[in-house]
Amino acid sequence: MAFHTRTTWASTALAPRPCLFPNTRLRDGAAHHACANTAALAIIAVSTAVRLALAAVLGLGVDEAYTLSVAHDLNLSYYDHPPMQYWIAHFSMPLLGDARAARLPFIAMFAASSWLLYRLTGVLFGARAGVVAVVESDGCSASPYSLIAVTWKS
Repeated sequence: MAFHTRTTWASTALAPRPCLFPNTRLRDGAAHHACANTAALAIIAVSTAVRLALAAVLGLGVDEAYTLSVAHDLNLSYYDHPPMQYWIAHFSMPLLGDARAARLPFIAMFAASSWLLYRLTGVLFGARAGVVAVVESDGCSASPYSLIAVTWKS
């Protein structure tokens, strides 16, 4: 009696696959993590460049203009939002002004939070899942609300 081996989803899901970059292949865990790190950094760099380009050409949105106008007067708390975004806007205004360049700290924090998302997801579910999490994260906004991903504590 001959045994027929069947390919299951588990064996195909765990099998080594080509890296996201075609010139490298996964051979061991270290190469897998290096490839995933490179992919995550590339995705974050491209999305940050897109955000910077959009920040340079688009005017301020309603929420951004409101944040920058309220941030002129520093307070310990505000009626409608947590104070961290106003404090960051307030302390960056002398250097960046209160126009489009005021978005720069928030874009940088969004890039940092994307890296933290990748690392946390990678630790919990694997490097490949970390890359998917970075791709699937909300990366379209250049508004001050991107700060929430870095500073929000439940």
